[in-house]
Amino acid sequence: MTGCRSATLAFYSRHKFYIKVGLLAVLIVLYAAYFGYALYYEFGSESSVRLLWITCLVVAVLQVRMIMRCLRPKLQLMSSSRYANFIRHHHKHVNWSVIHFTRYIKYRNYSNYASQLAVL
Repeated sequence: MTGCRSATLAFYSRHKFYIKVGLLAVLIVLYAAYFGYALYYEFGSESSVRLLWITCLVVAVLQVRMIMRCLRPKLQLMSSSRYANFIRHHHKHVNWSVIHFTRYIKYRNYSNYASQLAVL
């Protein structure tokens, strides 16, 4: 019994990636079949709409995780740049500058608008 168990564990440790991918592929195909049949059987009811929304939500979360996994090294490299460190250390001054600049642009546009109305 011990030899069979160690042989199984050795096989699993050698082929762990392929076993996980194969199992995941089978689960995705089974869920796609269930999802397709459920929507074919009765679309428009509250339960089918819930199933559709939950499926869309899960797919969106998985896509975001996959994108973040691909972009994480680039984001870490960007966050260690000189400009990011400057903003991290002086964020209060940067925020204050941005807020006051946007207020200036906003009120400058209003004053131009008011002066144009006074001309009319």
